[in-house]
Amino acid sequence: MTAVLEANIQFLSRSDVAEVVIDKAPTNQLFRVLPFVPIDGHELRLAGIDASNSLSFLATIETEGSTLNAAAPVLASRTYSLSRIAGILEINTITQDKYSEKNNVLQTLVDLKARGVRDRFCELLYAGDATTSGEFDGLQVLARDYGQMLTADNGSGGTVRPGELELLRSMVQVDQPTAEIYFVMHAIAYKHLLTVSYSDIEFVMHPVLGSIPALAGVPILIDNFIATDEGVGTDETTIYCVALGRGVGISGITPSGTGGQEIRVRGPITSATEGKMTYHVSWDVGIAAWNKGGVASLEKVKHGNVT
Repeated sequence: MTAVLEANIQFLSRSDVAEVVIDKAPTNQLFRVLPFVPIDGHELRLAGIDASNSLSFLATIETEGSTLNAAAPVLASRTYSLSRIAGILEINTITQDKYSEKNNVLQTLVDLKARGVRDRFCELLYAGDATTSGEFDGLQVLARDYGQMLTADNGSGGTVRPGELELLRSMVQVDQPTAEIYFVMHAIAYKHLLTVSYSDIEFVMHPVLGSIPALAGVPILIDNFIATDEGVGTDETTIYCVALGRGVGISGITPSGTGGQEIRVRGPITSATEGKMTYHVSWDVGIAAWNKGGVASLEKVKHGNVT
């Protein structure tokens, strides 16, 4: 591991540096409204009942002397695990001790490392962890696994055609009339919509995000952590429609024992032989689909198409 260079410590300790500016930070509006549900243990287990063809098979009309319907619902278990997203921050003690504002320097570096942990979650929220099966399934995998996936251009992949986003919205099935439902897309996908067939975009006020675009009454969230290099030509992206909340759609999950803390900082762990202080920055977190119908995706959107 490599300790923070003294040049960075010097820059951050100068009296004329008031704050650190993170240039070109990707917009991630979904993270700002995504609810997080505390859970006991390291995983959430749900007993799901498939009602895709309704539950009417559980009952029939009873007549005198007839045999009563004895059909029982079939329960299927699905599990969502917590994953640990983590990083290490190393500081040379002798370098830090040279500067009078060392506490501010240290806090700034820890905050940046924590920001990195959070941003990694924002990436995994969509892409998931492809290298470790079942460790962190992103929205793309969940939509595919639950049969909630469409392909742009009437199934061929390409330009988003009129009615396809409205169809995507209809695939998100929730029972609560007040449920929060959003389209979520990269800014480049939003630009694609504006240059093709979708000209009826309006703007609505959101209590957290302020003025945001909407289509057919559904607010649009811009999230630049969604990949834009999908597909063979690396010019494709995915547009999602999600419902948020426990029992309704998608939520984040965190351990109930963290006392409300999200990203943890452990340390410093000192080394007597190397003169270093090590901080461990981590977040135990995951996502859960409380309702299989709470997420849907429109894939293979060729964002460069303008016709």
